[in-house]
Amino acid sequence: MSLSSRTALIVLCFLFVLIPSSTTATTDQELKASICESHSFKNVKRLRSCTDLPVLDSFLHFSYVRETGVLDVAYRHANLESSSWIAWAINPTKKGMFGAQALVAYRNSTSGSMRAYTSSITSYSTMLQESPLSFRVSQVSAEYLNGEMTIFATLVLPLNTTVVNHLWQDGPVKGRK
Repeated sequence: MSLSSRTALIVLCFLFVLIPSSTTATTDQELKASICESHSFKNVKRLRSCTDLPVLDSFLHFSYVRETGVLDVAYRHANLESSSWIAWAINPTKKGMFGAQALVAYRNSTSGSMRAYTSSITSYSTMLQESPLSFRVSQVSAEYLNGEMTIFATLVLPLNTTVVNHLWQDGPVKGRK
C-alpha cells in the first residue's frame, strides 16, 4: 500500500464521524459543528481539522503530517465537572479498549492543577495507570477552562499504520487529590 493510501486511511478513520446519516443537518448538528470549527486554543499551534465526536460532548482537533507520521491532537470534552477524568485513545491494532494507547487527564481537587499522562491499556479492568505507549508521544498537557477539559499531545505514529481506531471516555475521579 502506498504512503498516500495509508495516509488517506488514517485521515478517513479520524473523519468517519463527519459523514452525516442524512443529507439534511439539524440545527443542533449545525450549531455543534460551528462550535467545533470556530474553537481556538491559546498558546497552541493551529490544528487543521476538527470533528464532533458523536457522544460525551466531545471534539477532536488534529493535524497530521503524513511524511513523518506526526499527529498533533487536542481532545476536548465540554460540560464536564471539574472532579472528572477524561481519556482519549488510539488502538493501533484492533477495535476496542484492550490494546488502546491512551492520553488521560484529571484535575487535582486540592490545588486545581491539571495532571495529564499516558496509559497503555492492557486489560479490561484497567485503572488507567501511568505507563508508556507503544509509539512516541510528547508535549502531553491538559487544561480545564469554563467547564471544558482538554488534553493536548503530539503522537508519532508508525509509518506502516494503515488503520487507527480511536475511543474516548470520562468518569468521576475517586481516591486522587
